[in-house]
Amino acid sequence: MEIICPCCENSIKNPKHLFDYSKTKYLICYECGSYFQEKMKSPSYEESNWTSIIDPDGKIRDMTKEREFKLKNWYGEAINFVNNLKPGKILDIGAGLGFFLSDISDKWEKSAIEPSSFAQNYITKNYSDVNIINEINLNSKNKNYYDVIMFYHVIEHLENPIE
Repeated sequence: MEIICPCCENSIKNPKHLFDYSKTKYLICYECGSYFQEKMKSPSYEESNWTSIIDPDGKIRDMTKEREFKLKNWYGEAINFVNNLKPGKILDIGAGLGFFLSDISDKWEKSAIEPSSFAQNYITKNYSDVNIINEINLNSKNKNYYDVIMFYHVIEHLENPIE
């Protein structure tokens, strides 16, 4: 069996099967060290993706109720790092439910890109200081528009991360 790594496009012969999660096989690229899904799943951005996720052990979770856990266990060091910088403009790409930006100081101008309309509505309802934007112009003459860009747990959702 031969598979092409979605990150470096290396041809992997006899890829190493690392683990399964939710009936999906994960592999590793020997060239770049990336972990990736054997067959890419199309992400779901519906409300149920946030409010009734079923873990592999069968536990049903409501991610809208996991803010404190994520702030402490996922984003803690990054939040402290950003809050110790001189305030400016921050963009969170793939912002999810906006938890990361919700804990960034109000001195920052906060923007989020998030494809889920449910998550966008959640952010708008709960964090009025976060501006939802639909796209950014990467070819803009103003290359330094944002002082910080967060890109956390996003690359594994991209069908073609090289692009």
